[in-house]
Amino acid sequence: MDIGYSPLFLLGLVAGFNFIKEWEATRYRLAREDGHKLYFRAAFWGLVVCVVTSLFFFGLLHFIPDSWRGPFNYLLDDTASFVIQVLLTSPFFAFLIAKLFNKFTNEYEYYLDALQENEFEWLLVNAMETNFMVMITLEDGKVYVGWVYRVSDPAKDPRKYFSIIPVVTGFRDDKQKVYFTTFYDQLYESMSKSLSHLDTEHFMTVLPAQRLASCRLFDPDAYAEFQGIFDNSTVEAEQATSRN
Repeated sequence: MDIGYSPLFLLGLVAGFNFIKEWEATRYRLAREDGHKLYFRAAFWGLVVCVVTSLFFFGLLHFIPDSWRGPFNYLLDDTASFVIQVLLTSPFFAFLIAKLFNKFTNEYEYYLDALQENEFEWLLVNAMETNFMVMITLEDGKVYVGWVYRVSDPAKDPRKYFSIIPVVTGFRDDKQKVYFTTFYDQLYESMSKSLSHLDTEHFMTVLPAQRLASCRLFDPDAYAEFQGIFDNSTVEAEQATSRN
């Protein structure tokens, strides 16, 4: 084949990229890959798409009636023409093949698999699934406790923002002790008729993941129990110090 046709092989890469962007099993990893790894993944799936496209044309040319084959015979007689036809149509076939594969793919399974590569995102999803609150501390010392409302789509906007429905907020002092100052849960429970047009979703708070200092699951009873133990230990330590 004339070397002038070589740029057409870039269409194979385009086909591979289209495929991994649309197939649920690969699209969640797409936003987390770059460089050579993304290139080779696109090249591999582009080759697969081109093979499937070739088989489609072979099947089409061998099973359509003889009276219809005339205009297409050149594809079998001329290898270059056949390859060009495959490459030109492969990006379109990549989309169709991905949609077909999606019918047999458990999207949520691959979604969770992609999240497990990032401990923070996995913790947020785990909190949503187990109905646990989280305690978020930002770099400026602001503290949020609440229910995870939404996490970033790994295929679109990974690790940039997440949102919660706050229950209480506060801050950490210089010794990292938490002080709660705003209690949204009391507001939710006592919304008057004047606030009847609002629900808890209207208090959704979007937080930047880049400013995160720490995040953990939060259980109010366990926190109260721990604080009681901590306070008692602090008092005993102070008493022991004063006696010495």
